[in-house]
This record gives sequence, C-alpha cells and structure tokens, in this order.
Amino acid sequence: MKKEDITSLYVKVGRIRKGVADEAGIKCADVYIATHYLNHIRDRHKTELKLLGLSPILMVKIVLDNYNRIYQGSEESILLVCFEEKAKSHLTAALTLNYIVKKGFWEVRTAQPRSSDNLKKKKEIWKKKKRIR
Repeated sequence: MKKEDITSLYVKVGRIRKGVADEAGIKCADVYIATHYLNHIRDRHKTELKLLGLSPILMVKIVLDNYNRIYQGSEESILLVCFEEKAKSHLTAALTLNYIVKKGFWEVRTAQPRSSDNLKKKKEIWKKKKRIR
C-alpha cells in the first residue's frame, strides 16, 4: 500500500513498542485507525464519549498512551486495556486491535469504556510492571 493511500484512509495513533511486544509475544508496529472505525466508535459509544468529554480519536490516543494490560481477544485480535485496580467498579477503557499482515500495522477496530468483568474470560498476555520507588 502506498503512503498516500494510508494517509487518506487511516490516521496513525501510536505504536506498540518493542519491549512490550516482545514480552507479550506480539508484533512491534505502528497503530492506525481507519476513518470508518472512528465513525463506528462515535456512533456506537456516543453516550460514553459525551460523558467523558472525549472525541473518538482522543479516547483511542489516551488508551494507547496509558494501557497497562494486554489481553488476547477473539480470534486474532488483542485488547489494550487501561485498568485501574483501585476503582471500586474496576472500569476499564479498552481498544480492540487486529494486526494487518499485508499492511504491516495494528488496526484499531473499536474503543470503549467497559467493566472489567468480561476480562476475566480473556487470557492476559501482558501486564505493566509496577515501579519500585
């Protein structure tokens, strides 16, 4: 795919870093989101985004900058999760990503706030190590 094709259809939102990728056993690569997935996030999660005061692209970037767990998703997908252990309800913000082999990058499929309850059924493949002070 030519560079101009990517920039007209996709927005680069971040990168899965080498250290994290190696520990999780996943590909180290840039992360992009297609414009139609931004529309999907806006349309399907309108209420949550409004409550948080976030645009779809900002929510995606916040999760990419702050995720502290990675879970195996369904089929070939992974979930990047911002998990707050001290929160009473264990609310999380999650991105679903698929690695697109032909394009050589991770693609965000959706982003949403969600309860951590459904993560209990998923396999955790990476957890950020706590810093010792």
